[in-house]
Formats: sequence, C-alpha cells, structure tokens
Amino acid sequence: MLKTILKKFFFCALGAFVFLIIAGLPDFALASSDVALTVPYIPEVPAGTSGRIWNNACEEASFTMLEKYYTGKKIMNITEGKIFMTMLFSKQNILYGSNVNSDTAQSKYLINTYTDYNAKIIDKPTIAQIKSEIDGGRPVIIPHYGFDLHNPNIPFLRTGTYYHMTVVIGYNDAARQFIVNDPGDKIDGQSYRYDYDVYMNSIHDYNYKTGKANGPARAVFTYPKLVRAAGSSRIFYLHDNIRQYVTNPTAFNNHGWKWEAVNTVSVAWFNTFTEGSAINK
Repeated sequence: MLKTILKKFFFCALGAFVFLIIAGLPDFALASSDVALTVPYIPEVPAGTSGRIWNNACEEASFTMLEKYYTGKKIMNITEGKIFMTMLFSKQNILYGSNVNSDTAQSKYLINTYTDYNAKIIDKPTIAQIKSEIDGGRPVIIPHYGFDLHNPNIPFLRTGTYYHMTVVIGYNDAARQFIVNDPGDKIDGQSYRYDYDVYMNSIHDYNYKTGKANGPARAVFTYPKLVRAAGSSRIFYLHDNIRQYVTNPTAFNNHGWKWEAVNTVSVAWFNTFTEGSAINK
C-alpha cells in the first residue's frame, strides 16, 4: 500500500516538474532567440519638453536614434537628442513650411541630407527583408497606420491622422515578433515587441492628398555613409549603390565627416556596391 502511494506521489511530482519546465520554457527560449541591435532610444516627447511640436515627433525621434546608432553611441544623451531633433524641426520648417507628418520620400531626403547615415525606400517590405537588414546590422524605419498597431500605451486620437513611425531593431522568430524602438510609447517604448502579423499589417506611408496614414506599404532601409570592410583600414563613402575610396584624412575632414561615423561592414555586403571614383580632396 505504501509502495503504491509512494509510486503515485513520484509520478505526480514528476508530472508537476515536467509541467513547470514546459510552462517556464517559453520565456527562456524566446528570450534566448532574440536577434537585436543596440540602438539608443529617445521618445518623441523627451523629458523636459512639451507642446504640439513634440507630440508629433515620432519621425524626428526615429531619425535621431539612428544618428546616434550609426555614430557608435550605445546610450542616448537626451540633451544631444533634443538638439538633433530640434535641428530637424527647423530644416523641415524651412523646406516644407511644417515639420508634421514626414512621408517616406521626405524622410529619405532629410536622412540623406542632414544625418550621418543613408536611407532608401523599399516598397512592400517583407518580414524576410526586414530580418535580413537586422542581421546585417542595419535598423529599419517603418511608417504606420498607428491605430492598427494596437499598442495600449499609445492613445491615437480618432480625429488625428493615425500616422506613426518606429524603428525595427531586432526580431524573435520563436515568438514571431519584431523588437521595436517605438518613440510614441511613453511607458514601454524601448525594445517593445509587436507580433509579425500585427506589425506588417500596420505598415502604411503618409498620404498628403488624404491627410491620413493610408498610403502604400513602404519602409525606409538605412545603412552607413562611411564604412570600412571587415579586415581593411580603407575608408569608403557610400551613396546610391556606389562606394568611393577616401584616400586621405584631409579629404575626409574637408567633407565635414565624423570619424565616429565610420562603420565596419561585412565584405560580402561591401562588395554589393559598385566602385566609383576616389575622393582625393
């Protein structure tokens, strides 16, 4: 009788142990499956700011995060971030008469003209394409019909445009989630997780004709302007699928480039660019 009771107890305990292991496994397994880049975070309304200009600053916050990322920063200096965002507000006011709602074309121009990294527009981006960029160390900027993100921490107004912008910094295939720096989420915006399906379904460019985020599905893929291939000390300037060798420090400095903006990239990716004329001065 005692033997039977002990036997039952053993199997019950074993079953409970197995259940706990299985129940606890997903959190451990999912966390260990993360593929993520260290991208500094800043919300669209940084500490110490207020007013409408900041409430609609998800684009500027996204651009600023990647400015710091591509210049080697791991942590955001909020004061520096606010200064950079303010510069972007000013440039847009001069160029467009407003700094509200930058679509992907406008975003590409602002990035390529005023930051230390490059941007290109990709129509109908896929999960595989976005993951490939992350694997290559290149965060992706995504425009959204924000309401479809279903983020409880972002109360989009029914009377608003619903336009939003975030930065993909990683992914987790086991959970089928993107890891995202969401500047509009004041509570949990850094490394927020969105299910693949939810995130992809929300992708929409801003439509200036309708004044709403109901444009085509587009993404802004980013990449460094200044690189050296792994194993090489030669510095190249990248633009429009072309790489140009910068032959000397004087030429580098004459262009106003930052040494901290030089990124090391894989030889395979470097070789996808066509060799252009050298930059000597």
